[in-house]
Amino acid sequence: MTRVSDLESMVQAAWNRGTQVAFGPDPAHSREELRALLGVYSDELQQLDDPRGELIALDLLRTPTTDDERRLAELTADFLGPTLARHPNVNTRYGLVGVAITDLEPQLLAQVLGSRGAPFVSSVSIFGDELTVRRTLSILAGESRPWLGALRIVVPSPPDWASFADPIVPHELVTELVASTPALYAVSIIGEHILRDLAHPSVRRLVVAGHDAIGALQGVGAPLDGIRELDFAFQSSGGRSEPSPRDLARLLAADALPTLRRLDLSRNEPGYREPASLGGTVAVFRFLRSLALVRQLTHLDLPAVRSAQDLDLLQSTLDTMPALERLEVSRVYGHVHHGLRHPTATVVIGTSTPWPARELDDHMLLLELADSVEQVADLRVLVGAMERGYDGLPVEGRLAWDDWWEAIAGQRTTQASFEFPSEVLLTALEACAALLADDAWRAVMRQLRQARDAQTIDTTVRVTPV
Repeated sequence: MTRVSDLESMVQAAWNRGTQVAFGPDPAHSREELRALLGVYSDELQQLDDPRGELIALDLLRTPTTDDERRLAELTADFLGPTLARHPNVNTRYGLVGVAITDLEPQLLAQVLGSRGAPFVSSVSIFGDELTVRRTLSILAGESRPWLGALRIVVPSPPDWASFADPIVPHELVTELVASTPALYAVSIIGEHILRDLAHPSVRRLVVAGHDAIGALQGVGAPLDGIRELDFAFQSSGGRSEPSPRDLARLLAADALPTLRRLDLSRNEPGYREPASLGGTVAVFRFLRSLALVRQLTHLDLPAVRSAQDLDLLQSTLDTMPALERLEVSRVYGHVHHGLRHPTATVVIGTSTPWPARELDDHMLLLELADSVEQVADLRVLVGAMERGYDGLPVEGRLAWDDWWEAIAGQRTTQASFEFPSEVLLTALEACAALLADDAWRAVMRQLRQARDAQTIDTTVRVTPV
């Protein structure tokens, strides 16, 4: 091999591993090492009078001048053509090209592949219907794409006929795509019944949104050999396709993912919204406890621990994970001391909150205020206000809310009414008045304020679950 081909192999591996930001860069990879490698590669290309060398060198500048930016624009226009160089769905970085295809411009990839940048397409994102997806993938599979490291397929509205027996991307097209993308490293699949399996020897990172996006994850089709990292969400944004108990029992089987080492389930907060509330109604910690593949994992990322049951299930799972090196949990609700333990793993817990999770059974409260006034209010509204703005509250406001949530925790344990200082509740409500999108809690605040101003405020408010 020549020196430049050796450098290209090194740059390609480092680029795939460390710069595909949409798929999560390798935490163990140094961006500075990549920059240094790109610098050597740029010098070699410039010695060979390859204009990509200067293109890379200009991109490596930390503080480019106006002349540098003008020269970069000239080189990019020559590399892609003036129109594509300015196209919002085409980007060039370090002499590599990324392109995003939609239903509105299904021929955009063909145009890019007609430019001088064609051999250096490194990432392709497809957002559209089944025709756009198939057409684009067929173009990609038409010849070898040596630099393509990242592929993203999003089908927001899958056709009714799609199934794993007849997926949106047919098996024959997957086979052609595998043959034409020798360096493919990261694949993202979002939707339903996109493809059955992905027997690709070089793919290491997989991002999936949709429990039925890939058949192999449900045990349909060939195992996903080689996948070391999986970022998985049960729902795709906007969809409400709940997995059946049978689906859950088959999902993420150990024999389907024999080389998996890193599993990220952190996007599975309850709900159906991106980026992190894609768990639908799945009890994530119960699902995790049933997974045999946890024994082979070295890294595990999880959504919030929302209850004592979640905590118990997680600890029980940790007890079966001998290879674990690092556990990350987004947060623990209720200021509970998590007490999670593992003999070898580093355990990282995000912010612990004094308030409970939003999923509350006894969320309606009756508050007996001054002058025998009563008000019924929803506790979940306060949880929402905390999640939006607790960190920005003044110190006295946060302390008042800490007292309130401690009292609520006691009530939820005893299931009994409790007395709470009126002045403390008023201080808490006034501190986050702008965050209270609810007339009931605003009415509580107004009543307590009026009673205080009239010097008729009672010492305490009686709070009773209803």
